[in-house]
Amino acid sequence: MIKVILAYLLAFVFLFFAMGGIDDLFTLVDIPSLLFVLIGFVLLFANFTVSEILNAFKDSFSKNINSEFKERYILGSFVIKTAGNYILYVAIIATIIGLVMILGNLAAMDKLAPSIALSMIAPFYAVLIKFVVLLPMSNSLDKKVILLEESQKGE
Repeated sequence: MIKVILAYLLAFVFLFFAMGGIDDLFTLVDIPSLLFVLIGFVLLFANFTVSEILNAFKDSFSKNINSEFKERYILGSFVIKTAGNYILYVAIIATIIGLVMILGNLAAMDKLAPSIALSMIAPFYAVLIKFVVLLPMSNSLDKKVILLEESQKGE
């Protein structure tokens, strides 16, 4: 699974270089937007226990498949998919807040384009985290469930 994440990251880095080089890559760095998006992970604690969340992340990176953990793998996949949804929702909220602040200050026309661009970084981070990190993790757990079901049919 680490290979999949590294392959995705390599693809994104290649795209950035193809778009304009390393200078453009640093324009995408905005720590407040990233922190706002990571609030989505905090929302997991409203619906899942700490052990369920930790097991989901731990099991997704584990290469071992334990036949007694089928339900745990299913729940873990759900936890990770939920995290991906939460960070997307939080990113949309961040974008709306940013656009409302921009519309409230239309007098500064020279700052309009950079402000709009900055408001779009939160959804970029959310999509990047969901598809580069969380999707492979969820797929790893789903694959374990499928392998367990196939092995149970064979017995």
